[in-house]
Amino acid sequence: MLDSTYTRLIFLAVVAELFRRLFKVLIVGFTGPLSKVPGPFWSKISPLPWRLAFLRGTAFLLARDLHQKYGDIVRAAPNLVLVSDASSVHKVLSEWDLQKSPLYEKYRQKPHIATLFTERDKGKYRIRRRLLSNGFSISYLKALEPLMLGCIQVLQDVLEERCSNGDGTAIVNIYDLISSLASDIMSESSFGGSFGLVRHGHHPLKTRITKYMKKAALFQTVPLLNLVSTPRDEELDATVQSILDKRLHTQKLDGRKDLLQILLEASFESPDTLSEEHIKAEMFVFLLAGSDTSAATATFCLMKLLENPNTHHVLVRELDTLVPGCNDPIVDENTRNLPYLNAVIYETLRLLPPAAGGFARQVSTPIVLQGYALPEGTLVTADTTTLHRDPRVWPDPVAFIPERWIDGHKGVRASERNWYPFSAGSRTCIGKQFALKEVRLILATLLRRFDISLVPNQNIEFRHHSVLYIKSGEYLVRVQRRIA
Repeated sequence: MLDSTYTRLIFLAVVAELFRRLFKVLIVGFTGPLSKVPGPFWSKISPLPWRLAFLRGTAFLLARDLHQKYGDIVRAAPNLVLVSDASSVHKVLSEWDLQKSPLYEKYRQKPHIATLFTERDKGKYRIRRRLLSNGFSISYLKALEPLMLGCIQVLQDVLEERCSNGDGTAIVNIYDLISSLASDIMSESSFGGSFGLVRHGHHPLKTRITKYMKKAALFQTVPLLNLVSTPRDEELDATVQSILDKRLHTQKLDGRKDLLQILLEASFESPDTLSEEHIKAEMFVFLLAGSDTSAATATFCLMKLLENPNTHHVLVRELDTLVPGCNDPIVDENTRNLPYLNAVIYETLRLLPPAAGGFARQVSTPIVLQGYALPEGTLVTADTTTLHRDPRVWPDPVAFIPERWIDGHKGVRASERNWYPFSAGSRTCIGKQFALKEVRLILATLLRRFDISLVPNQNIEFRHHSVLYIKSGEYLVRVQRRIA
């Protein structure tokens, strides 16, 4: 009798707690500080629809649809607000420089080891960025150029080999090849040697890092998983440790000052701020963030050019004028200031930014956006992808018009003020100039050395998990070696 009474009391207590929590959800959802922010009914009571979209890689598409229906500011989950107008995005990322969202912590290999990408504390971030800034200086990037060009030459050789059979053309998955190239460039620039992915198509470190980032995205989407496990990958940790140990024993490799050497020197300068564990964490973030974003950008540039033949022709003509012979050298010095090449890259980054999910921040002190009060703790995402297609800022917003960056379009000249592929404010991507240089060299080489045409009837769908990507993993083009 006593046992049954005790069981009944426990059951009633559990039911009462569930009702209390449900009541709290309803009260907060419908009468709390965010209750007046426009949004769908479900956003008031559950984050599940948003998290499912995030898990599927379609959150950026859901955000677009929500803004179309509800306006510039929208509630996407009980504690999440999205903003897409130029003024609000500027405030969130630059003027107010809001703190990064706790979601970034889910991408840490070890919870207590933050990287430049995952560090939320502004003071610690500034110190870390100063330590790493030498690795992205103009002089350092110039020293890296031969390494970049060496990797690009391998891609050129592979394409020429594939074109040497049959009718002199080849159909290739350029998305996969450029992804491999970008990883080879980053490994050559970071770890003292290319992975050889363009030639061989596989390297265990790249594969493990990619799997880890996908796993981290899953843990970010389903918080309950953190109660039973972590996204940490012990084999990945051991692989990076072996690379670090080898460098510590050999010091500089062939006299090159790559990114790993920059990290080691920064660690000698400030060992408490940049330990071996921090160096390992930064290394694989450099590899993934530095390769996947550049690969996506270069591929999407080609995609947009092939979808717009006139634009393609204008850029090829600009490159032919600059590099008269198809075997003449292509270097940063003669491509850096090409107006149309840069305009093509900027316009592609506007329409298809690698960071398509926007930039997640958290309110640390109460703010007001679009007339709505957002209390401390509110998560705010600057939806820069939607802003990049805002007709109030960009005339004919979905059209690919590189000329808007040169002479303007319909009386409006494009401005970087409303262009955020590399974020903004103190959190502007430290690798911005590295990425732009890499993409310029890749595009200039491919378009000057080869005739490239579209393979028809491809179904291209985009998804976003950390970086925007092609769902199928394929983008097929036909290439032919140019002889003039």
